[in-house]
Amino acid sequence: MRRVCGLILIFISLLAGVGEFFALHLPTVHIVFAAREIPWLGWAIAGTLCVLGFFFIVSSFMRETSHPVTARKLSHFRRTKTGVYSLVVLMGLAMFSCLDHLLVGNEALVTRYDEVIAFPAFTKKIEMGDDYGLESHEVPNYRELNKAWKNNDGNDGWMILPLWPYAAKGDPLTEEASFVGMTSEGGDAIAALYQGLQVNFHMALVYLPLVTLIGIVVGLSAGYFGGVIDFLIQRVLEVISYVPGFLLVVLLVTQLFENWRGQFLYVLLAVATVGWVKIASDMRMSVKKERGAQYMIASRSFGASRRWIILRHLLPNSVSAALGALPMTFVSLVVSLVSLDFLGLGLAPQEFMTWGTLLRESWQSEDSQNLTMTTLVIISLFLLLIVMVSEAVREAFTPTRFSSYR
Repeated sequence: MRRVCGLILIFISLLAGVGEFFALHLPTVHIVFAAREIPWLGWAIAGTLCVLGFFFIVSSFMRETSHPVTARKLSHFRRTKTGVYSLVVLMGLAMFSCLDHLLVGNEALVTRYDEVIAFPAFTKKIEMGDDYGLESHEVPNYRELNKAWKNNDGNDGWMILPLWPYAAKGDPLTEEASFVGMTSEGGDAIAALYQGLQVNFHMALVYLPLVTLIGIVVGLSAGYFGGVIDFLIQRVLEVISYVPGFLLVVLLVTQLFENWRGQFLYVLLAVATVGWVKIASDMRMSVKKERGAQYMIASRSFGASRRWIILRHLLPNSVSAALGALPMTFVSLVVSLVSLDFLGLGLAPQEFMTWGTLLRESWQSEDSQNLTMTTLVIISLFLLLIVMVSEAVREAFTPTRFSSYR
C-alpha cells in the first residue's frame, strides 16, 4: 500500500513539474502551482511530494508487521458497512473530480483543422477563431464550431469535446443546458456544481494533511513533555476554543488577509487557523494516557532514547485519536468554505465557482429555485457521506459499549 502511494506521489509531482515547465494545463495536477502569488511555492510542493513518495517506497521494503491494535480497529471499521460504502462513494467522487476538463469544460480536447492537430484544453495558449478559418479573432465557441463541421460532413475538420461541453464561467449560454439553470454570468449550473466539488477536494488535499500535522505535533509535545510546555499549549487551545471558530476565520479574512481576499492560499490558511485545535486536544489526551502505560515504563527502564520512544511506541499507539477526528475536520472545512463563499468572503468567484457562491447567486435571484434546491441537496448528501464515514471511524477507533450504529 505504501509503495503504491509513493508511486502515485512521485507521478503527481513529476507530471505537475512537466506541465508547469512546458506550459501545459493538465487535469487536477495543475493545482500544485495554483499559488501564483508565491512563484517558488509550487516547485517546493512538487519537490516535497516527490521526497514523500520516495520515503514511502523505501519504507515499504522494511519488514514491519502492523500493530495488532490497529489491525483490530481496521477490521472493526470494515465490518461497519455503511461507513465502508460511504467511503467508497467519496473515493469515487474524488476520482470523478480529478477528471477535471476531461469531463467538464467548453474547450475541445482535440481538434484537427487544415491538417493541424491541436489540444486546446491541455495548453495554456489560447486558440483564436482565425486558427479555425473563422473571421473573428476571438475565442471560438467549440460547440457551435463542432456542429458546423458535422453539418459539412467533417470536411472542414473534426474535434473531440468533453462529456459535458459547458463551463461554469466565461461561457455565456443562449439557452439553459439543463433543468438546473444558469449562473449569474451565464455559465452552466451543472459545470458550476462540478467545479464546487473540485474545490472541496482540492482544498481538502492541502488542508487535512496540514491541520493533522500541526495537531499531532502540538498534541504530542503537550502530552509527552508536560510541565510548562503543556501549560502554555493548553492555554492557547483554550483561548482558541472559547472564540467561535467561524468568527475567527471571518476576522482573519476581513482584517489580516484583506489585501489577499479571495486567493486560494490565504483562504486555506484562515480556515486552517482553527482546524487543528480539535486534533491537538484529542492527541494530547491520548498521549497522556499512553505515557503511563507499562510498555512505556519498560522501554524507558531499558534505556531507550526519547526519539525511539516517541516514534516507535508513543506515536503509533496514540495517533488513532488524530485520525479519528479527520472526517469531522473535513465536514468543518466544507461548511466553512460554503459559509464564507455565501457571505462573499471566500474564494474569488472570478476564479472559482463554489457551492457557496451558487447559493448566494441563486438566493438573490427569483428565478433560480431549481439551482438553490439542487445545491442544497448536493451539499447535504456530500456532508452526509462524510458523517457516515466519521461515525464508522469513531466506532472503530473509539468503540463504546452501548453503541448501536451498524
